[in-house]
Amino acid sequence: MGKYDQAIECYDKAIALEPRDFAAWHNKGELLFSLKKHDQAIECYDKAIALNPNFAGVWYNKALIFDELKNTIRL
Repeated sequence: MGKYDQAIECYDKAIALEPRDFAAWHNKGELLFSLKKHDQAIECYDKAIALNPNFAGVWYNKALIFDELKNTIRL
C-alpha cells in the first residue's frame, strides 16, 4: 500500500512497548532494507541478532545488505 512511514511508526511503537520483540526488530529491518536505508536496517538486524542469534534469516538479510553495498561501490 506504500505507507512505509506509517509502518515504521508502528514498528517503533511495538518496540517501545516491548524492546525485546525480535520480530519487530527483524521486520523493521526488512522494511528499511527494502527502502535502501541500509545503515538503519543493519542497526535493526543487530538488535534482532542480539535477541535471537540462532535465527538464520536475520543473518542472511544482513549479509544481503553488505553484498548490495559491495556491488554499489565503484573504485
